[in-house]
Amino acid sequence: MGPSSNRNSNSLAAFKGVPLHLWTVTNLKKIGARLGVVDTLELAERRMLVNVDSRKSLKFSRKVESPNGDEVTIEIKYDKLFKHCSLCGMLTHEKELCLSVDMKAQHQSSGARQGVFTRVQPPLDLSQRVIP
Repeated sequence: MGPSSNRNSNSLAAFKGVPLHLWTVTNLKKIGARLGVVDTLELAERRMLVNVDSRKSLKFSRKVESPNGDEVTIEIKYDKLFKHCSLCGMLTHEKELCLSVDMKAQHQSSGARQGVFTRVQPPLDLSQRVIP
């Protein structure tokens, strides 16, 4: 067993939304190849066993283009996928520990400009107003 063997994980992926005219072995292998290495295809169950790299984000949807140019978004569901981050798709942590969300929040807060209403001074009380 080499050092790369623990980086891969076999996942059973089911596909939803693939039009029937695109439901061919060739097309399914192409879709699966974008997720990882296709091991087994189960056409009747509309799923395949894919060896995915656990260092990369899982894909839960994918755009597929037919030969005539029609574009369809398919949904990918992984069987028995218990612990993963639903925000970034990584298998290394769960949503509560996601660093990508923290980095995005820090970036947005540091570069955020003040809105027009935070710069406007509230009016003085009329009793404190000086009339010339």
